[in-house]
Amino acid sequence: MPSYAKPIEFKSNKITAKDAPVQSFENKLTPPKRNFSNLKAKFNVRNPTIEQQQALDLCDDGILVNSFAGTGKTTFSGQVAEKLGYEKTLYAAFLRENVSEAKERVTKQAYTQDALAFHFALKQSPFINSLDPKLSKKQSDAGALQMLLGLPTKLDLGGKIVKYYVLSMLIQETVNNFCCSVESEVSTIHVPKQVLSSQATQQIMLWARAYWEFLISRQNHDKHIIKFPHLMKFWAMRPDIQLPQKYANIIVDEAQDTNGAFYQVMKNHIDRNFVVIGDRHQQLFRWRGAVNTMNMFELPNKALTISHRFGESIAEVANNVLAKHSEPPKEIIRGNQNLDSKIVYYQPNEAFPNDVGAIITRTRTEIISIAKSELEQGHAISVKTEFGSIRFLCQNIMALAHNKTEQLRHPMIARCYSLSNLETELESSPDGDVYFALKLYKKFGDEILQIIDQVERLNQPESESTRLISTTHALKGREWDTIVISSDYLYLVDSPNVQLDDELCILYVAITRAKKKAYIPYGLKPYFENVGKGEVGKL
Repeated sequence: MPSYAKPIEFKSNKITAKDAPVQSFENKLTPPKRNFSNLKAKFNVRNPTIEQQQALDLCDDGILVNSFAGTGKTTFSGQVAEKLGYEKTLYAAFLRENVSEAKERVTKQAYTQDALAFHFALKQSPFINSLDPKLSKKQSDAGALQMLLGLPTKLDLGGKIVKYYVLSMLIQETVNNFCCSVESEVSTIHVPKQVLSSQATQQIMLWARAYWEFLISRQNHDKHIIKFPHLMKFWAMRPDIQLPQKYANIIVDEAQDTNGAFYQVMKNHIDRNFVVIGDRHQQLFRWRGAVNTMNMFELPNKALTISHRFGESIAEVANNVLAKHSEPPKEIIRGNQNLDSKIVYYQPNEAFPNDVGAIITRTRTEIISIAKSELEQGHAISVKTEFGSIRFLCQNIMALAHNKTEQLRHPMIARCYSLSNLETELESSPDGDVYFALKLYKKFGDEILQIIDQVERLNQPESESTRLISTTHALKGREWDTIVISSDYLYLVDSPNVQLDDELCILYVAITRAKKKAYIPYGLKPYFENVGKGEVGKL
């Protein structure tokens, strides 16, 4: 194993977890007396449960806590900050939503991983005059890359010839994948999967290496966009750039979705006391370069298993989903026996009930189809999605349908020569958003862009709507009394060419957004029932 991939051996690996006394289920929910009541609480921190107290007993010397859905992860983080000292404790997480909540409930020293790099590493980087957060979704100028790297006007990716501007995007994506990883050098594993030719893969890797060297060796980047992953990777390569010593304790939250380079940064702070919190099976952002670091920190382990969000029925189906994972959890989720919860399976084309708080989709593009239907039924809806990304997909599919290949910018669509060829491509390389964008176009034709505009125009603030429509990825940490899981999950979970473990994790997160009732497509029933892994496809 290369040195950069080895687990961090923290000072806390010298201690062993205390043997915890066996507790009844009822006692686990009963808050015990606190053993640090002399500290002044700056946040409204609840008394810990037995499970939380056992973990708190170890946090002075470092601990890794696997916190299942609804078990009070944020509450526990606040308890840790109170015990270790607010001024001496820093909190870091992958998503802004987690940090916003942490600032209210854990500590004011709460940062996203990107913000941490911005505050403490930017001034010592070559990007100090180039990093503009407003440009984070932009791409470097394709012509500038062509001149810099000597790119050809066209390249065969293996069955598809693409022009230099698509090649430019692939090189930038390769660099981004590298910057979000734990690897110390750009390699072929960072090249996007749509590059099928081994020769093209090798060449793109070499261009990406040259481009990365250019980015970190210049102060003026002109037409080249600098992004947060570039800064984080630079920081990971510079162990001399340290966080202030006053932060003796670091809470790493959502550790199952951590920037790989951020893990390297933490490795460079081996003298600090780490409290690592997450849920191994709630990883959602691997597609954005996130790394599941729950198994990479060598720390004493504890688990929070009692969910305060939902009752036994929802806990049971969540456990059934996780049991089908190739690495199922050692523990099981326990529902709150004081809460009643219910699972309802619905058939295709059934109207969603009126008491639904959230409709949860697997893909962004399916949101448009559901939103259109809900608007036609007179519901006031709030849609949480990136409309620009959906338009981009549909515009590319429209260009392909009209044989306007010069307008193609999406890497997967750009290597296809017709809609039927795109359908064939999706069979071997499933992509949920592209698949449902294609379905939208087939159903509505060139009117699809007008429909997207209409949905966006009629989109309401969540406080003024009767229900929210969103992907699972955008609803991490949220909860509603009643949810609906949409049927677009079936496309990917039933495909033989996807990572089933990833889809099971997404289903687990989706079902655990419900507090009282969850509506599940009938086709997904085998995944939520207590059947063996090999029996799912037979039902």
